[in-house]
Amino acid sequence: MVKVFVLDAAGYRLDAIYRYSLDRSGQAQAEAYVKGLFEAIDQIESRGVVSRPIPAEFGLQGYYFRSGKHFVY
Repeated sequence: MVKVFVLDAAGYRLDAIYRYSLDRSGQAQAEAYVKGLFEAIDQIESRGVVSRPIPAEFGLQGYYFRSGKHFVY
């Protein structure tokens, strides 16, 4: 099982993404977009998304991938 941690900074960005989508497209689309990000995160372990290791120079262990217009790591 993959452990997923949402750092405070990432939580703030998710809130900003939600609010932006809410203002532009309404509640249903905002919820669907953020839900899609979390669904993509859940697919990391099963290789359901194409992910790459985070480069060592960032000092983090994990993976990143693109979901829509965002990089998730």
